[in-house]
Amino acid sequence: MSGVSTWRSLPLYLLVYEELRRLAPNPGDHVTDVKLYEAVRRRARQMGFEVSFSDFLKALMILEVHGYVSVRSTSEKADTGRIIELVKR
Repeated sequence: MSGVSTWRSLPLYLLVYEELRRLAPNPGDHVTDVKLYEAVRRRARQMGFEVSFSDFLKALMILEVHGYVSVRSTSEKADTGRIIELVKR
């Protein structure tokens, strides 16, 4: 085993939400998906688990569907970048 736990004490979507609140604390602030992912990945490693980009996007989708964040594309191609901002605190 690599010593990395697959069990989390905190659901990933809450970790994503907390990091977004830390990076974009004021109304109107936003962050890119890459910057947010790196922050989430760093914090997850400190907690003893890894986060794939795919899992990160799933957690982001949960937050978007429930109205906590707004995600918009930065270009015509959907996979080239996203801007994320907090909607609900």
